[in-house]
Amino acid sequence: IKSNMAANVPAEGELINVSLSSISWDDTELIKAYDTAMAQARLQLKTPGSASKKNKKKQQSKKWKAGDVCQCAWSEDGVIYDAVIDSISEEGTCWITYTEYGNSEE
Repeated sequence: IKSNMAANVPAEGELINVSLSSISWDDTELIKAYDTAMAQARLQLKTPGSASKKNKKKQQSKKWKAGDVCQCAWSEDGVIYDAVIDSISEEGTCWITYTEYGNSEE
């Protein structure tokens, strides 16, 4: 057995000729699963009534003000991060600063 194994191992300094075109990686199913999960998450965030009535009441009763700690989805990746409200316009638009990275956005 050892002699057969030694025959398949290249000698030191010998190049191994492998055609990269013969190696394939198909991650189509992984991409589909990811896309489906992201679409479902986005739909759940956009769908009114997706939160329980108890949580919805709690959200409606909160009066936000500058200095309040909150969580916001960063516009670049959609991930929720801890933040602090810097200011709130008369229209209700908030400027926040993400506490972990210091990024600010509206």
